[in-house]
Amino acid sequence: MKVAIVYSFKPSEWFSCTIINKNLRAAYESIYDEIMYIDYTRKRTVEEEDLKALAESGIEKIIFIDHIPTPVDFLLKLKKFEPECFERLEYTIHVFGDFPLYMPEWRSVFELLEDMPVKFIAASKKQKLFVEKFIPQKDIIFVSPFPVGESEFSYDAKKREGFRTELGLKNETVFLYTGRLTYQKRITDMIEIFCEQLIAGKIARDSYFYIVGGVDTLGVPYLGVSQLLGEYYRQIQKTLAKYSDVSDRVILTGRVENSDLKKYYCMADCYLSLSTYHDEDYGMSVAEALCSGLPAILTNWAGYQSFQLSERPELCRLVDTRLEQDLPQF
Repeated sequence: MKVAIVYSFKPSEWFSCTIINKNLRAAYESIYDEIMYIDYTRKRTVEEEDLKALAESGIEKIIFIDHIPTPVDFLLKLKKFEPECFERLEYTIHVFGDFPLYMPEWRSVFELLEDMPVKFIAASKKQKLFVEKFIPQKDIIFVSPFPVGESEFSYDAKKREGFRTELGLKNETVFLYTGRLTYQKRITDMIEIFCEQLIAGKIARDSYFYIVGGVDTLGVPYLGVSQLLGEYYRQIQKTLAKYSDVSDRVILTGRVENSDLKKYYCMADCYLSLSTYHDEDYGMSVAEALCSGLPAILTNWAGYQSFQLSERPELCRLVDTRLEQDLPQF
């Protein structure tokens, strides 16, 4: 089967979405021999020449793999300039990212493709249930977790030993978080909990908590809460100052290259994320950690719940959350 894959050739501002995009392309390339790639820019434009080439190519299926923009402008242009092509194609659309923040556009997508051969793909069961609230036809919504490259993320005993030696670690227990340091990811909450457990003797006093990633200014968009540049970093520093006796056990590495993440996953003993991020429809960092052999402690928030498997529940422990007026609570 000939297929077309539609995405923005310019990488996303969100690195996790760039990785998702890359991994999805690689997965489809392992299935289909003939693929046409079409640039659908972040500015919501697509070249008429590309639409014409699509119409004349004999393509049978079109696959949208990007998190933004929504497919609505692409579909409207395709319907306007190549109506016969629009009517004959099958459609596969991966739904993730800022889906709930663009609901009016997604409603237009659902209406445009009503009664068409279409599949909407969510990355987790929770995301599927959420998408089902907006689409009457439940049988066109499917779950397919985002792929992780095995060559990039798998356990390596030599890498673990070498990197722990480099960091001066011997038998210490290392907890690890990787990803953006942002308000909804609950970084300050994790630091507080870790430090309090150290002080209370609930975990070994020589434990470490490595936090790998850079600080952003996102805040809580759905509540209209934004943050100034450096504001959340100052909140993290204030939290560490509250626990000055054990704050040396919290290591902020800043951003690291994606190619260096594997050694952190291999070096650590447990992955920790208490995220209640509004679009936590999957969790690429969690998937990478689990593929690297790490057990995990996560919230049961949104897509995170899918990482706990019934046959090995001890490898992924879930912390209950409940909705409140502002941030969800543990």
